Amino acid sequence: MAWTQMLEQVKLRVWHWLRPPAPAPVSAVPAAPKRTMAEVELPPVVGLNKSKRYHNPECGFVKHAKGQLVSFRSRQDAHEHGLEPCHVCTPSVN
Repeated sequence: MAWTQMLEQVKLRVWHWLRPPAPAPVSAVPAAPKRTMAEVELPPVVGLNKSKRYHNPECGFVKHAKGQLVSFRSRQDAHEHGLEPCHVCTPSVN
């Protein structure tokens, strides 16, 4: 009898671990519609802290850089902060 009770307890624990998570509560505030990349306004240039360079927002270096991005209002502003232009996307200084 002890084995059957232990087996039932194990079954209950395994079921508890494997059960699907509870659905997230629905908020009363409607979600904002998702915008496409064409609708998102990108900053003129993006600087990277580690490389000390500034890039166009579409540059491949920007896509792979997480947590080190700094947005600038203009290329001149990035240049004044001591950043050099990227050699790949070659953003021009306005």
